[in-house]
Amino acid sequence: EHTRKQIQLPNFAALAREHYAIHRDEFQLPEQFKAAHILKKVQCECEREKQRQSIEQLLGQLQAGADFATLAKIESDDVGSAANGGDLGRWLKRKDLVAPFADALAKLENGQLSGVVETQFGFHIIKRLDYQPAQLQSFDEVRESLEQRLRGSYADDQLVQRSGDYLPPADAKFDESALQSLLSGH
Repeated sequence: EHTRKQIQLPNFAALAREHYAIHRDEFQLPEQFKAAHILKKVQCECEREKQRQSIEQLLGQLQAGADFATLAKIESDDVGSAANGGDLGRWLKRKDLVAPFADALAKLENGQLSGVVETQFGFHIIKRLDYQPAQLQSFDEVRESLEQRLRGSYADDQLVQRSGDYLPPADAKFDESALQSLLSGH
């Protein structure tokens, strides 16, 4: 604690601004999607054709005007999202999704339905609910957390550097008998 108080702190606001300017890619947010889906799971190859026909029938109903959320609640095999009308419930990044699902979702406009999309989980009909393009966070958005991060790492680095001040030099000589008597409690 004594050493911590002796450490001269730099101007973290200026350091944060400099870090932001040099490392802008750290603050790049990827594109994100909100989506809903109807899933027909394929547990084994023997179910594939039956489930494909089932999802194609559902797509036909949707194209004829059926309500997506109602159909998802009744028909989707994804119990986690079915209760919410197929809504996956959070912002999704491409890296969070399997490739065929992400690729189909990226091609849609908000409110638009995909055709039948096959993944390792089965067959999906995807509805894109919302979209946020990739964007750079502004300095004001990240300033506080960046300054806090820099403060923490600076203090830790200084403590590590100064810890050597409290250790004897590498070539220090010790009286072995005195050390043994201290260690043995005599």
